[in-house]
Amino acid sequence: MAANTNDEPRDITFELAMATDLKGLGLFEGVGTNSDGSTNFDLSRAPSRLEALVMLLRLLGKGADAKMYNGVCPFTDVPNWGRPYVAYAYDNGLTNGSSKTHFGMGDASCAMYLTFVLRALGYSDADGEDFTWDDPFTLAERVKIMPVGVDTKNFWRADVVAVSYAALYAANKGGTQALSESLEAQGVFSATQFKENTDERLLLAHTIPELRLEGDWPCSEELLQEKWAEIYPYYCRYHGLPTKILTEGVTWIWDGGAHGSDYVEYNAATNSVLMNRLNHHRYFSDDFHYDYEDLFLQCMHETSHLFWQAGSENIMTAFGQWAWEATALVAESMYFAECYNDYNHSNIRRFDCTEFCGWDAVNGVFSDSCKYDRTIANGSATDTFIYLCSVLSDEGEWNYFTKVNGLRIKRYEETGELTVTLDQYAALLDEAAEGRTIDGMKPSDWFRARAISNTDGEVGDYLITYPLRSIDGYAAVSYACWNRFVDGQGDKREKAYAGQSIKLKAFTPSGELVGSAAVQTDDHGIGGAELKLAPGIADNTALKVTATTTIGGKTMTASTYTIYDQFWVKPDVKERMYLVLLDANSDIVTDIKASDVKVTGAKSVDTSALSGGVLVLNVATGGTANINIGGSTFTLSQLIGVRVVPVTVR
Repeated sequence: MAANTNDEPRDITFELAMATDLKGLGLFEGVGTNSDGSTNFDLSRAPSRLEALVMLLRLLGKGADAKMYNGVCPFTDVPNWGRPYVAYAYDNGLTNGSSKTHFGMGDASCAMYLTFVLRALGYSDADGEDFTWDDPFTLAERVKIMPVGVDTKNFWRADVVAVSYAALYAANKGGTQALSESLEAQGVFSATQFKENTDERLLLAHTIPELRLEGDWPCSEELLQEKWAEIYPYYCRYHGLPTKILTEGVTWIWDGGAHGSDYVEYNAATNSVLMNRLNHHRYFSDDFHYDYEDLFLQCMHETSHLFWQAGSENIMTAFGQWAWEATALVAESMYFAECYNDYNHSNIRRFDCTEFCGWDAVNGVFSDSCKYDRTIANGSATDTFIYLCSVLSDEGEWNYFTKVNGLRIKRYEETGELTVTLDQYAALLDEAAEGRTIDGMKPSDWFRARAISNTDGEVGDYLITYPLRSIDGYAAVSYACWNRFVDGQGDKREKAYAGQSIKLKAFTPSGELVGSAAVQTDDHGIGGAELKLAPGIADNTALKVTATTTIGGKTMTASTYTIYDQFWVKPDVKERMYLVLLDANSDIVTDIKASDVKVTGAKSVDTSALSGGVLVLNVATGGTANINIGGSTFTLSQLIGVRVVPVTVR
């Protein structure tokens, strides 16, 4: 049975994509414009009988004629905009009213709309010739105009869109041509327009592909199948629909130790994922929502890489492994936000504080194989993609990368090129944004300006520190120490300084030392520590944390910032932006007055923590605030969750 008849919350992501396609063909219109400039299709409500009739006329190729029709509408309850359509349909025997004087402005049922569409395909319900008006479902299933997900009980405009979209691919009665071909013949749209504005994969959007399991998995296959059916649709929302997986399914194989511990890989040629994490017990933890959650999400991550397949190969990014990983990793954070209201799945967002480490420090190499540790690169890259998705998706959706990835696939289909360069990818980011900006910049310019995008950093020794959690009751920081060099092939690589001694110190804005620790890097040249702080620090006070070490007789120092909050910020907090106010020496500024602060675009402005070097704003997710602090101006967009930004105000 294709229909969805329950009262569960509905995902209409792909019906929105269908509506956009139908609009491009001139077959569907919105009811207005959203605040971000996107079309408001109002899909989450029942269609009126009049709306259903207008859609029928468009599917018949008569929408333009009906709109300009001058005949008399015999019904008194039809609004002015709809009178030409009803008059045309009435005079051509396509509809009758609910009475001699009333058309009937109630809601259209699923049966009513299916009847309309079957008539558009040439089928007749007169005297039960092909079907009956009260039971169009059997024939609708047979001619494939009922995609999975259509709700026959709570029939929405989203369902109108899905049925209409399917009808374009359905054959007219007699099987001589598809409805789309009939409309092309009438000049409603061209074959080129149809190809450019439709994607037949959307008709399978709510179908769960087959998951094949091989090997002796540490958890039950029933759990894996259950979670696959539950979580796969979320990943489609954030990534876009897969290619081969959609029709061929995917195979997950438990390796069982043949390749050693923690070995994972995906294979586009065989459409499979190989998993092998032998420390099974780690998946039973209060940190997870169900047993083996971490294992399952690793499976989903590897499967995400298979969403963009071209035959036996993958469509890749050619400008850094970090972008390839982040394209897959972004879905996990968006899933946690939407499913669990965990807006800070990667702890409190530390992206802007990591950016503060500098252009050369965050990445500086082309691929993971050259990096001493991938943690910093992949984390920063993922947050970059989360920012883009948060700010540049359509209102109420998380569909930015469905657009970007769709454009990647389209580009491959047009050029045959499997890889995309940084310049090409930046252009796709702008195209998918449809004129929207992030931090006041075009997405391409913003993307290029991120530290993660620098894959040619200077050689030499590096020490960095950045927050484990940007807002916390501790000064919780990560640190890393390494050397970048040029190898014998002329490639830049990095090696960790393992066991490197580092001194950490935390200071209040006044320079008071309130916490310290002596630590060492691990074998990967990284580490983390929570500095227990002296009592008496007020909430929303900015702290400066310094890291100091000596390499080859040279003393190196790095700094970062955290905001003290004795209760820290809970994962479900969102729409909050914290600015850490700094001077040109990167010291915290505490003498800014409320009168020095001017902000537009924020829901609210809290200046109560200025004495602690912090300005707090409440900004809608995806919104942008324009900030003036004593003459220094900033344009900052709000990601999903919390944003902590060090800014230089003097």
